[in-house]
Amino acid sequence: MSIQLGSGASADVATVDPASKALRVSLYDAAGNLISPALGDQPATPRGLIAMGLNDGTVMPARMDRLGSLASAMNQPLMHDSFEGTVTSPVRWLITATTMAAAQTTIGGLVINSANITTITTGYMLKTTRLFTKMQRQPLQFKCRNRLNRVNNSVMEFGFGDAATFNGLNTAGAYWQVTPGGAVQPVLTYNSVDLTGADISGSLTNTNYYTWDVIVDDDEAVFICQDSATNVIISRQAIQLPVTQQRLWSVTQIPAMIRLYNTGVAPSSAANLILTDVFVASLDATLNLTAGELSAAMGRSGLENPFTGVQTATFANSAAPANATLSNTAAGYVTLGGLFSFVAVAGAVTDYAIFGFQVPANFQLSGITIETWNTGAAVATTPTLLVWGIATQLTAVSLATAAALRYAVGSQSLPIGTVPGAKAERIVKNFATPIFCSSGRFINVILRMPVATATPSQVIQGMVSLEGKFGV
Repeated sequence: MSIQLGSGASADVATVDPASKALRVSLYDAAGNLISPALGDQPATPRGLIAMGLNDGTVMPARMDRLGSLASAMNQPLMHDSFEGTVTSPVRWLITATTMAAAQTTIGGLVINSANITTITTGYMLKTTRLFTKMQRQPLQFKCRNRLNRVNNSVMEFGFGDAATFNGLNTAGAYWQVTPGGAVQPVLTYNSVDLTGADISGSLTNTNYYTWDVIVDDDEAVFICQDSATNVIISRQAIQLPVTQQRLWSVTQIPAMIRLYNTGVAPSSAANLILTDVFVASLDATLNLTAGELSAAMGRSGLENPFTGVQTATFANSAAPANATLSNTAAGYVTLGGLFSFVAVAGAVTDYAIFGFQVPANFQLSGITIETWNTGAAVATTPTLLVWGIATQLTAVSLATAAALRYAVGSQSLPIGTVPGAKAERIVKNFATPIFCSSGRFINVILRMPVATATPSQVIQGMVSLEGKFGV
C-alpha cells in the first residue's frame, strides 16, 4: 500500500511510492511554478536555481555574462609587485612625495612614512607608470595586501586613481579610502565627484594585515576587504553606475595608486601604510598576450632588473665603454650584455667572460644578437676569428666553474686589412627552447679567439643584445 502525508494546511499530499521506496519531490518557485524541467520541456518562462561555489570558504554565486554564458574570469596579469629588495622599481612606479619617505625590505615590504613624521601637508604617493585601459566587458581588478596604521588627520587611498599630486583630488578612480576622521570606505570618483560606500573602520584592527580588492566592471565597482586568517569577507560593497552618469569613469585609462598624506591639521601620532603586494589584472577578455609581452608590461623583461628597475646592459649615455680586461675567471662587464670594447690580443683557445651577470630572478634567454666592428688600426698579420657562446647556471662568475652549461652561438671574422669602422657579419640567434638560468646563478657571454694578432693600437668593439624575461 502507499502512505499519504498531508501538508496540514490543505488537502495537498505527498505520496511515498511503494515501488521505489522514495519520497518524490519537485522544486517550485514562490508562485508554485515548477522549476525542474525535464529534457525536451519548453517552458514559457524558464526558471532555475542560482549556481553557487566556494571562494576562500565563502559562498559566491557563479558569474554570467549578458548572453547567459558562464564568465570564466580569464585573468590577464597586467602588473605585479611584491616590493622585494630595498629599492622601489622606477620602471613600475612613479613616486611623488613631499618630506614624507618610505623604506622597503624583502621581509617587511614597503613602509610608507617610515620616519613617522606628523608634519602637516606632507605625503607619499605611488602611481603605476603604466595606465590601465577599461573597456566594456573587460573588468579591471586591483588587489593588494596591506596594514593600515590609521590616525586621525591622515588620509590613505589605494586602488585606481589619477591624482596628480600626493594630496591632490582624484578626477576619476575607484579606491579604498581612510578619511581624516578615521572612516574606511570605498569611493567611486567620476569627473571629480565622489560616491562613497559604508564605513568599515569598526571591523578593522591597526595591527592586522588585510587583503583588499577593487573590481571595476561596466556598471558597478565592487570593493572587498578580507580577513585572510579566518577567510571572512569583512566587507563586500558595490557602488552602482548612476542612471544620470555617462559611464563609470570620466577617463578610459587610469593608473593604480597608493598614497598616505597628512592634512593641514597635524595628526597626534604618525600614520603608516605598510604594503606587501600589489596586483592588477584584466578579467574575462582574452587579449592573447604572449608571456614575453606580459613580462615586459610588468617590468620583467631583460632590459631592467626586476626588483630595482636598473638597466641591465652596458650602454652609458654618450660614452664609450671602458676597455675590458679579458679573463676566463672574471667578467669584463658585470651586465646582461650591452656595448663592449677590448684591445686586440694574440690568438688562443682561452674562453673569455666578456659579460657575466648574476640573475636576480629566474631568467629565460630567448635570443641573442652580436655585432662586432674594428677600430683603432687595421687588422694585421692574421685575421681575427671570434667564436661566441653562452654559459648558464654558473654558481660563480668564473667560466672554470664545473656547473657551467655551454651553448655555441656562432662565429665572426675580421679579415687581414679590415680597416677601422668595418664590421664583421652579424650573428642573430633565436632559441626555440629558451636558455634558462636560475635565481642567483650566473649567465655569461663567452668569447674565444683562436686566431688573432695582438696589435696594441687595434681595439675591437661591438655590442651583444640579449633578449629574454625574468620571473618564470
